Amino acid sequence: MTDKDDFSAALNPAAPDGATILANERARSSIPVEKFSRYLLTSKYIEQQNRILKANLARPDLYKLALARAKWIRQLKDKVGWNDDEYQMAATLCDDVLPYYLHTAIFIATVLQQGSAAQKVYWMPKLEAWEVIGAYAQTELGHGSNVRGLELEARWDPRTKEFVLHSPHLTASKWWNGTMGRTANYVIAVAQLLLPVSGSGAETKVDPETGEYTKPKNPEVVYGSLTHVRAKLVMEARLALARAVTVAVRYLSIRRQFKDKDALQDTAPEINVLDYPTVQFRILPLLATTFPLHYSGKAMGKLYERTRTDIERSGDFAALAELHSTSSGLKSLCTDISANSIETFEGDNYMITQQVARYLIKKVRELVERPNSQATTRTEESLRRFLASKDTKLYLSVLTSDEDIVEAFEWRAAYLSFKAYEKREIQKQTWNSLLIDFYRLSRAHSQSILVIKFYNAINNDSNNIPSAQTRSTLRDLFRLFALSTMETEACEFYSCGAISNEHLDAVTPRVFDLMQRIRPHVVSLVDAWIFCCTVRWAGPMTKSTKNYSSWHIGRIR
Repeated sequence: MTDKDDFSAALNPAAPDGATILANERARSSIPVEKFSRYLLTSKYIEQQNRILKANLARPDLYKLALARAKWIRQLKDKVGWNDDEYQMAATLCDDVLPYYLHTAIFIATVLQQGSAAQKVYWMPKLEAWEVIGAYAQTELGHGSNVRGLELEARWDPRTKEFVLHSPHLTASKWWNGTMGRTANYVIAVAQLLLPVSGSGAETKVDPETGEYTKPKNPEVVYGSLTHVRAKLVMEARLALARAVTVAVRYLSIRRQFKDKDALQDTAPEINVLDYPTVQFRILPLLATTFPLHYSGKAMGKLYERTRTDIERSGDFAALAELHSTSSGLKSLCTDISANSIETFEGDNYMITQQVARYLIKKVRELVERPNSQATTRTEESLRRFLASKDTKLYLSVLTSDEDIVEAFEWRAAYLSFKAYEKREIQKQTWNSLLIDFYRLSRAHSQSILVIKFYNAINNDSNNIPSAQTRSTLRDLFRLFALSTMETEACEFYSCGAISNEHLDAVTPRVFDLMQRIRPHVVSLVDAWIFCCTVRWAGPMTKSTKNYSSWHIGRIR
């Protein structure tokens, strides 16, 4: 059947169409979207995205299997001359977890961070030319979270100067590792290192000339590759959530359901779904959440780069524990927030929070043993303030003071840190019996980081935020994120003495008030993320001006 025979080709959607509705929504807001986009993403990011999209990323090839997409993007990298950052953006715009993800995210990073100078000279040209496609094989069929308990053995043969790999059990099989099954032709295998003298545990290298293993100055640097991936996941989580919120807001702006039961006229139009408070209560806090994820992701990236620079230039490992703890907590929280039951890329979200708890308990122990020591991080300062006044009920004014909101989150995290310390160190409760406590502690600590980073970004960069309306709306988004989180975690905020019952009762009405203030700007806010038609799973809902009804009909002709 041709378009001439298809009667639907002559049909138009009932007025108003989707494009008109979105235009009306945008007219309600005075937020300068283009300026806000440049502030949020930077002009360089936007220009780079536009340039990459000209390479026809939206062609039907993107609907093929992930491997075909990955190969095509890799070919485009050579054809167009993208650098690594541009390639990563192209992979993100493709909107799929590509088979080469671990090659670019962790395999290359491991060689760069842990390889010798000679190894880098030999391997990096091959990696960059993709003659070598690598996987990172750590997790085994029988391996949970005990890296020291890996079963694969790598025995050093000084005669041949080779490793002899041995799997003593079926559960020593490297399993669950991405890229490894069919795509990679090389692998970094983490195994129990067996030397002629003695074993050195789960390691990745040895001196081939002497057969000796020299431990790094700080053992945690060995896990720098995983920390790098966690930092990337924090950044990617905010875009995943922002995409979903963009689709939801645009759809709910257009979708109408049911008339107002209290309307005086039978001819009253159906109500926009986004105008229902029950819908706003689900969507607008998520919209607010995209921004602390964004700012915290940027801060996480800077912390990672600064720590790596300190290690490489001066051998300063001081910030490594903070980086490890922060990346673990934020990776867990941000992926949980982005999609409640998300399939995590590495590690289990409940188990990984133990690392945060271990770090915080250690900090409390150090503070108790050396109360006069100088605080070097904000976490240590917060714990010190709590120790000085831990029997005090603060009852902060979170409804009227943004500073008090920040203090309430830090106070709650410090309270749970000391509770965990008391149960573990004083009462000697078993580690496994405290796993739920540790999860809650990690969640509280990571939520406080999100609140702090969001608050600091708004206040420290206030002059660069375009227009007074944008600044005002960002502050409302900060309050909505913080107070809606506070509402969900009300019991902990009350138990620690940060907020009174009276103020907690007033949080819900305040959240509804904030949603009403933000409501006129929600379409403009998601427009600022500049998500375009390349988001394949969302159909037309990521297009800012598309006639949605016609698009769907056209798809099935």
